Amino acid sequence: MPVLNEPAAPRGGRILFANDLPYTDSPADVFAAIRDTFAFAANDWAGDRATAWLYGIIVGWDPDPDEHDPDDGDPGAALASVAAKHGWTSEQVETLRALHEQYTARTRVGQQAQTS
Repeated sequence: MPVLNEPAAPRGGRILFANDLPYTDSPADVFAAIRDTFAFAANDWAGDRATAWLYGIIVGWDPDPDEHDPDDGDPGAALASVAAKHGWTSEQVETLRALHEQYTARTRVGQQAQTS
């Protein structure tokens, strides 16, 4: 797997970019490539309303329930903060959560089909 040496990396380490990852032409990899692009980029995805919405669909502002450490505080705090910043209503927040669940479900279906 190729990685790039970047002067911005901590202590001269390596930074991996989503476009450096190996992908196939499977449907699962299409969804994975989109998610990885958002997840690995150092952008401020909450900066504007449109990209915050896309990030919420693709990556999600809430932590994965299986990975959330109770010591990390309120699992909905990030989404609440982004929603307040952009003036999203509670209905819009629920819509965003539902869209994220649908996106994640389609990703899982594609991954299961790929391994079958």
